[in-house]
Amino acid sequence: MSKVVPMSSLEDLYQTRLNFVLRFSRLIRTTRVYDPGNETIDRQLEECLHLVQTIWGHEKRLCLRILMDAIFVNEERVTGSKDTYPRIKRILEEMKERMIGEVVFSEGISRKDLKGFFYLFVDPPEGGADGARALADGLVKKGIYTITAKPFHPIFVDEGLRKDEAKKIYFRSIAMVKEICQNVLDNKPLALRKAKRLTQSVVDLFRQDSFALLGLSTVKNYDEYTYNHSVNVCIYSLAIGAKLGLSKKTLAELGLASLFHDVGKVKIPDAILRKPDKLNRVEWEIVKLHPMVGVEEIIEYHQFAEVHPRILFGIFDHHLSLDTSGYPSLKRKKKQTLFGKIVTIADVYDALTTPRCYRRGVYSPVDALKLMWKECGITLDPTLFKVFVNAIGAYPIGSLVELDNKEMGIVCENAQNPKHLDRPKVLTINPEGGNGLSINLSERDERTGGFKRSIVRCLDPKKYDIAVQERFL
Repeated sequence: MSKVVPMSSLEDLYQTRLNFVLRFSRLIRTTRVYDPGNETIDRQLEECLHLVQTIWGHEKRLCLRILMDAIFVNEERVTGSKDTYPRIKRILEEMKERMIGEVVFSEGISRKDLKGFFYLFVDPPEGGADGARALADGLVKKGIYTITAKPFHPIFVDEGLRKDEAKKIYFRSIAMVKEICQNVLDNKPLALRKAKRLTQSVVDLFRQDSFALLGLSTVKNYDEYTYNHSVNVCIYSLAIGAKLGLSKKTLAELGLASLFHDVGKVKIPDAILRKPDKLNRVEWEIVKLHPMVGVEEIIEYHQFAEVHPRILFGIFDHHLSLDTSGYPSLKRKKKQTLFGKIVTIADVYDALTTPRCYRRGVYSPVDALKLMWKECGITLDPTLFKVFVNAIGAYPIGSLVELDNKEMGIVCENAQNPKHLDRPKVLTINPEGGNGLSINLSERDERTGGFKRSIVRCLDPKKYDIAVQERFL
């Protein structure tokens, strides 16, 4: 293996994984155009080999895998952007067509091995043979033992079972937040290890099916706002973290930071938290202490070693604001950490879309995003906000919309194509009761080439007496 290039951050590692996927996609195309001896092929193979060796050197393994409609590199999903989406999609289509689910690259791989692999990959097996088996056999015949291919197994998950699992984890998370808050009141340890295990379950489920959890985030319980809010903020934070390509371990840490972000509010009297009128100066100063109190609660019970410092900074920073105009007030200004910026966005979005004691009216998901957009560059990080919109869609899950054929529907899945974030999947509402139809708004009319249906506007669920959250329970 060649010398490993040092990486300064998680983002560097994600970018390397993404670059590898994009290079893989380009080599699929160029090996169809050029002969094996062409200089273009050799140059691209050298670049690909460098990426393989870099990833292998840092993670001691390299596996390119497809799961449903997603690509993973070493268990981490690679999503890209609207510009790179077509190249990522090419790999999905090519591997599914050949029924190849996984390609594993081993230590000691050479440029010659890569060249042999790609020319075998683009040469389809005869007579509809098993593509993964044909590729694996071809590699062995060529004496290439540093690359192996495994078959693709389509996953069919019962939607009812999927929703049940999501609900179970969602409400267990709410129960966990309640337990943590009660422990704070009773001056007991916070059961962080138990919380870590549960957060890991949330991360695992989110990586498999983010739609189910994003749908449950539409549950807004006015009477138990702190508990529901904490879990919803966790879900939205994970949506951003997953889009950034954070590792499974880092996602779990982000989940803990977001789940605990308001634990300091337990020390604030209910009379202040539930006050319907504007807080006076003294009351507001008490509220502003809760990020620091939350960090102190974790440290006080000798549990500092149980958490990574970035978890504590995520809790401490979540009201600091991008321009540091928020709170806690610091004598020496510090920049918001990545976790703090992420939790801020998730916190603001859920707060705007949830009834509060001082504001019974709520913003629709779309109106909330519009309002937040105005704060980008001031209190919110504009880059991370764009990632957030990319993660939850221009019409977030749970939005009630009117289609151009006058039908109403509820957004049930995000748009998969980053170029068309305004074209999610919608569950139409049957006026006579019962289930409506699931419609993918990205589908086009074969005759005209135009989209079959489009969203005209967002609607207020209360005006039509529609309980959106019931569609996800």
